[in-house]
Amino acid sequence: MVEVGSVRATADFNELGDINPNIRSLVAYNTDSKIINTLRSNGVLLAHIVPGGGSISGTSSVVQLDAWNYEDAAYKTDNGIHYNMPALINRPQFGGGRRQQGEQVDAVKQGLERIENTRKFFREAKAYAANNTPSPINLKYEAVKGLFTKTQTFLCTAIWLKK
Repeated sequence: MVEVGSVRATADFNELGDINPNIRSLVAYNTDSKIINTLRSNGVLLAHIVPGGGSISGTSSVVQLDAWNYEDAAYKTDNGIHYNMPALINRPQFGGGRRQQGEQVDAVKQGLERIENTRKFFREAKAYAANNTPSPINLKYEAVKGLFTKTQTFLCTAIWLKK
């Protein structure tokens, strides 16, 4: 969801935090985008709006590109929870890294920790979903209830590196 790459205010694709299943990409869809006219004139009628960032980045929706607002554009809402599989490989980091001089980062260890945190989240969410009257209501757990009732799809993005 980027209108103009050099203008930060038009970039709405990354949320803060690692686990954000309650983020709905549909509400960030801008029907007034100049890009939509170009897509429609080239025959693209539907788009899959997918959130980004973190391990669990939120829910995606399918929209039609001929609409006045995001409510009218909604074709299939909140149909999938997106999981971004961490890379379990040590790769060199070029430019812009947050490491201190000489500090070593074990990407495999960090990736395995992210996977374990996600597994822990889903164990807690499953226990929450089994409770018929949870109090207080947890929006993150509520967002993934559909995975346990099979009304939502779990979508995983994994980066495959070729030699």
